[in-house]
Amino acid sequence: MSLKRRLENQYRQFIFSFRSVSLPSWLDNRLFKVALSSFVVLFGVLYLFQTNNTAASGYEINRLEKQIDSLSSEIQKNEIAIAQEGSMVNIQTRLSVTDMIPASNIKFIDLSAGSVALR
Repeated sequence: MSLKRRLENQYRQFIFSFRSVSLPSWLDNRLFKVALSSFVVLFGVLYLFQTNNTAASGYEINRLEKQIDSLSSEIQKNEIAIAQEGSMVNIQTRLSVTDMIPASNIKFIDLSAGSVALR
């Protein structure tokens, strides 16, 4: 047998095997086809909702990250302002405005040697 005839024979057998396969009756039922197509549509819609929710969550995360960045820069500015207000030069200038005088004749009391009043 020639190669051409062998290939033709194998092709015919391949086609015949597909034609001879019969599907079960429940697969050929109209109700099954409707149920299967509604199942596919339902899960397609659910997939779209999940994808939309994921995208919205991504935008929300991006917005929150930008807010974190802006708040951290604001915190750094506040820390710089606190350091500037707590510097000795700034404290001395604020003290000169309050018209306070330095304390003199400071007396320290030793509480460990004294007696305590009882009820």
